[in-house]
Amino acid sequence: MLRFYTASMAGPYHKKNDIPCQDSFFVTTKNGAVFAAVCDGLGSMTKSDIGSKIVSETIVEYCAKHYTSSLEFTEIKKVMNNAFVYAYKAVLEEAEKSKEISDEYDTTACMAIFDDGHVYFGQAGDSGIVALMNDGHYVQVTEQQRDEEGRVYPLCSGPEEWVFGEIDNVSSIMLMTDGIWEQVFPKLLNDNDKKINIAIAKMFMDRRENTDKEIEILQEEAFKYLENYPEQYLDDDKTVVVIYDIDKPAKKLEDEYYLVPDWENLYEKRLNKNNTLSEEPVEESCDDSEDSSASEENTTPAENISENIDCYVTYNRNSTNDSAVKSSDKEGQRPNTQKPAQPTGKSSIKITRDAVSGFKRMINIITDIPAPVMFVILLCFSMFAFLMSGLIKEHAPISYLSIFLLCLLTNATI
Repeated sequence: MLRFYTASMAGPYHKKNDIPCQDSFFVTTKNGAVFAAVCDGLGSMTKSDIGSKIVSETIVEYCAKHYTSSLEFTEIKKVMNNAFVYAYKAVLEEAEKSKEISDEYDTTACMAIFDDGHVYFGQAGDSGIVALMNDGHYVQVTEQQRDEEGRVYPLCSGPEEWVFGEIDNVSSIMLMTDGIWEQVFPKLLNDNDKKINIAIAKMFMDRRENTDKEIEILQEEAFKYLENYPEQYLDDDKTVVVIYDIDKPAKKLEDEYYLVPDWENLYEKRLNKNNTLSEEPVEESCDDSEDSSASEENTTPAENISENIDCYVTYNRNSTNDSAVKSSDKEGQRPNTQKPAQPTGKSSIKITRDAVSGFKRMINIITDIPAPVMFVILLCFSMFAFLMSGLIKEHAPISYLSIFLLCLLTNATI
């Protein structure tokens, strides 16, 4: 039997600035299968919280309606692809209805169908999934979809960037937005054979709670854990959806597998590596959103890492190794409105889109000005150009041009 719990909240940056949580999730069950999606609205987009909600709900509802366990993977892949398509269409319809630019609703999308040990997943962006296998190992299911500069490929990047797949013999999965992802896959482990922070993954995923009351308590403690996470390590929005099979618990491995990494040693190795590469400080960051925290390598002293580990052992009351550490996305239908498969950043793309949006608003304002007012404005401009110089001949052409434009615009408006 599959059980699940969730936790989601706005990050400290959004709370301080009265910005709504831009993460969304949606979960439902049907015929013993669990359908789930988590979406992270792009921080620089003004309607991304609405976009993430629309996308998460549409994807889950579409998959629950069209999925059956008898389908082959090729057919399931089409169902997931079409779910992404309909989710994007829903965003376009909302933007048109609200007279907004569709880009303002940009969001990532990460979804999973968990059915009797089989997991079918879809990915667009930098949210992700980790799985606990029946044999006891934790595995990375998805990759973060970012370009070399850290800019994200959201849902609107189109089918060329969407990724779908399957994985079998699964005991538990966790879907998470990038804020949590970068705690489960901290950059300090990039050079290790074991790149997953097993301790924190185990804390969330290796669960046995079954009754509604037990799951309610589990969910409350997960929320408290995320809420109390030190701001200096994680100030992004935080969302997790954990689904686990109580009838197929994962095999327990040797205690060494679950040991907390030696963060201080890893930190020193990273510093030494950076120093050998360059005499200048190396700036690293794996979160490009405007509300992201600084990377661990630059802002987290080694002694604070171990302190952080010691602070968060109470979440899983039955474990002695629980910890947390800060670390510094073509089948079926296609969207009607195609976008180039180019990366769009959570922050850098904001300049271009805001500029275009502002220019369009300016044009609309100008065209709405009544003809008499426009006449006065242009007349004042002409007189200003004339009076600003004593050389009448030199500035006469500007005045004549202004008068000509005045007559032209006035006639067009009338």
